[in-house]
Amino acid sequence: GCYGEHCWSVGGGTAHALELIIPLARYYDVDLLLPPGTPLRDREWYLEHLVLDIGDIKVRHYTPGCENSYDVWLSVWNEKIWPAPTPKRFNLVFFPFVQLDGRGFTHIANGEYTARYTRERYQTDDVIVIPPCIEVDQFKTGPKEGLILHCSRFALPSAYADKAHIMMIQAFKQLVDRGLKGWRFVLAGATIDAGEETYKDHLAKHAWGYPIEFAVNLPADELRDLFARASIYWHATGYSVKEPAAQEHFGIVIVEGMAAGAVPVVYNSGGPPEIITSGVNGYLFDTLEEAVERTWKLATDPEHWRQLSTAARERARFFSP
Repeated sequence: GCYGEHCWSVGGGTAHALELIIPLARYYDVDLLLPPGTPLRDREWYLEHLVLDIGDIKVRHYTPGCENSYDVWLSVWNEKIWPAPTPKRFNLVFFPFVQLDGRGFTHIANGEYTARYTRERYQTDDVIVIPPCIEVDQFKTGPKEGLILHCSRFALPSAYADKAHIMMIQAFKQLVDRGLKGWRFVLAGATIDAGEETYKDHLAKHAWGYPIEFAVNLPADELRDLFARASIYWHATGYSVKEPAAQEHFGIVIVEGMAAGAVPVVYNSGGPPEIITSGVNGYLFDTLEEAVERTWKLATDPEHWRQLSTAARERARFFSP
């Protein structure tokens, strides 16, 4: 049994959870339990939106007490560890946002950054690191365009989280004002409610007059087509909020961009430094000015871009199944 608080929605956390339980379905009867009142997704939905085939996994709503019937249990929720009586208890941690008693569970962290905080905040050393895996061969590359891509949910900024959309828009405007021609910036991602749709419209006002586009709620195949055409991938989560939980905990979408041959230019915090060696298979940056300079070099030096693109694709294979 796997209790997934958010496993009815599109996102890297859902993908990571499914990647852990799909292989188990060859050996066990596996149930994915969603919170009562959430949409009950089916095999076709996960295939269309996440390009993951859940096979014979049964998707049902959680009912109180059902956790007592499972031999193996996986809890997937950052704000609570869902208990079960079996000693074979696991907890998938994207990041330990709150202090919890983690004793009695084996905690699966997505990277060393998350693992370090999990040991500290859950007061346990029973922590293992299993990074998310990427089906790298499903990501095609080229023909490449003058396209910088960013992909994340259009979540409203808060004191504890910010995808830094505004910062990236400002960086691209600086590049255009500096003389970058023939390039466009595409912000792709999901909106799951009216507030996020309004926020996206607010971002569009900041982008007005520049070759900046918004690709909202795309099917997985159309999104992967964007990755195939993108030459550079930008990611800046954590740039404006220094709270540890607000940093990018791993960065699945960064690896997806690398698998497609897009050179990553990514904010230097959280989990991404575990993925990228700056100047070898992408760039890490600490300031907006560094992001602009490193992007300018990639956009105006085709041979340099080609070297890093090849290295990025090779690095992405480290995270293949």
